[in-house]
Amino acid sequence: MCQPDLLYNIFSFYGDVERIKLIRRANSCALIEFTTATFACIARDHLDGAVLRGEKLVATFSRYDRVRLPHEAGFPADGNTKDFSGREYDKYKRYRTEDLKKNNMRKIIEPTSTIHISGIQV
Repeated sequence: MCQPDLLYNIFSFYGDVERIKLIRRANSCALIEFTTATFACIARDHLDGAVLRGEKLVATFSRYDRVRLPHEAGFPADGNTKDFSGREYDKYKRYRTEDLKKNNMRKIIEPTSTIHISGIQV
């Protein structure tokens, strides 16, 4: 579960994600940076206490105001930090326009054990 791309798939449902950093020193921790504090609040409200793969998530606000990329801190690139703010990720942002924001905000729910899949060829 601890890969930036997989965490992006979970957290981007609740808001537009800018960056994700896995914290290897602290076992099973990550920082998720959203485009707005409102999105972070929505994600926290819906995911705090959710069970994922048998583990209970604890979602709280970070004391850090942003996620720094390794090169910004003078470190070599690693697979633990990823920037999702580039144009190549615009098509995945569910809240990039006001119309999308209105439509998708109505669909936000807490995670369940059932998923909905569409577009299956019969």
